[in-house]
Amino acid sequence: MSSLTILLALFLAPLLTFLLYRRIFSPKRSPLPQIPYLEFPPQEDNSFSRYLHDTRSLMRRGYNEYTKKGLPFAMFNHVDFNSPLVILPLKYLEEVRSASTGRLSFPLSLERSTIINDIGGPRMTEEAIRVVRLDVTRCLAGKVGIGGERMERGLVGIMGGKCAEAYKRYMPECKDWTPVNAYQFMLKVFSQVTARTLVGPELCDSKEWLDIILGFTNAAFKASHGVREKYHPLLRWTAKYLDKDVKDVYRIRKRAGELLGTILEKRKQEEKEGIIYEDGIQWLISAYKAAGKELSADQLAQDEFIITIASIHSSSATALSCLYDLMDRREIMEEIKEEIGKVRKEFGVEGSEGWTRQSLAGLKLMDSFMKESQRIHPLQQLTMQRMVVREEGFLFKDGLRLPRYTQISMPNEMIGLDEELHGEDAKEFDAKRWLRKREETGEGSRYHFASISDDMLAFGSGMHACPGRFLAQEVIKLMFVELLEEFEVRYPEGVEKRPGDILKHHNIMPNVGVELLFREQKKS
Repeated sequence: MSSLTILLALFLAPLLTFLLYRRIFSPKRSPLPQIPYLEFPPQEDNSFSRYLHDTRSLMRRGYNEYTKKGLPFAMFNHVDFNSPLVILPLKYLEEVRSASTGRLSFPLSLERSTIINDIGGPRMTEEAIRVVRLDVTRCLAGKVGIGGERMERGLVGIMGGKCAEAYKRYMPECKDWTPVNAYQFMLKVFSQVTARTLVGPELCDSKEWLDIILGFTNAAFKASHGVREKYHPLLRWTAKYLDKDVKDVYRIRKRAGELLGTILEKRKQEEKEGIIYEDGIQWLISAYKAAGKELSADQLAQDEFIITIASIHSSSATALSCLYDLMDRREIMEEIKEEIGKVRKEFGVEGSEGWTRQSLAGLKLMDSFMKESQRIHPLQQLTMQRMVVREEGFLFKDGLRLPRYTQISMPNEMIGLDEELHGEDAKEFDAKRWLRKREETGEGSRYHFASISDDMLAFGSGMHACPGRFLAQEVIKLMFVELLEEFEVRYPEGVEKRPGDILKHHNIMPNVGVELLFREQKKS
């Protein structure tokens, strides 16, 4: 058989299979007879494409008919056509969050939902999770060392300085109203600010590294969506030979390994000389050493990518969503500006580098606003994603048994809008909702943006609650301080309020295509 014939076969097989598959596809009935299965009515469109953009109506129906009564329901699973997605009510929350990874696995669920193994993307490792959960969070409150030298500023102050630098670098001159894609701008700012924490001084100001991070993130997202849409699961292995976006993932990953490999060798040598850094690379070196594992340049690149991807896009999208909500509530924007001034005076905060974790915590109205924006406009309909691992399945205390490989989630968006959980005004935006709860209960730490609770599952719960939520909280606040002190912002002509969100399967994104108008504030 000629090489041309082989290439044609490799190209045509997935294409023909995909076309045939889509032509005859209709979501299958649930193989879980004990759980109600929701789909669109027979007289309506029940195609794959409808599940792409209209899952919210099914989620609302399922929540009202089953979840609020303490019952699970199942629906079409876009990442596994043969096994439905099971949506669990809150009564199962404690059992889910306390289950070990060997019984209910978040990493396996993530790999299945992102098809990361099929596109050459990074897999979640215990070492990467440890770095974000322990090392990053620890350093937010402490001093940071560069090359063994302890610094007077904490990590928050360093990030504040990087935030100001990023604004100067990426915001165009705005003497008059200037159109800026706020999402792309926030991506760049967040990438540069967090780079100091995650890769350290060698690469945090490198344009090439920033291009690698943003390029890899975009390529991985495009590849994940594209391969899922274009390739049957049995033929996804061909994507690395045929798909441009997947090839981009491998190309960028290789270059990242080359850059990081040089630093890795340098750090190993410096470690012998007693020079220790406080950043993601050093923490990963230590984590692998503690686990008795060898850390290669490629593995270092993959761990840096998984940490970065998990933070940059979600945090930038959250910040954009908050900005839209803030622009629709100008009176609250002015109150937050006043709060920033008061906190600066109270804590003696000077410039962008003077912020600490304690002084940022004083921005209580800003924090409450951010949390309310997240409640009303979450990035995911579902959280608490897990996959049943054991061959015998998973048995809940009430007798519900789920078979192996079943994927489960909890209805984050609907929980956030539930009047029984959040009051009669649950569907209304109340910027001071969480500030009042702090004052009424006296529990200041319970209701801040990064806190987790049974009635707010945006960050998940239990051992797999988002480990980077504290870093995201501080960076978003620093970004808003810089924005509100230095710029005015408004919608472009023809846009009067928050643009509609973008829904895809169970993901929700603020509209990232709108160019907002920015203007430098006139200093008196």
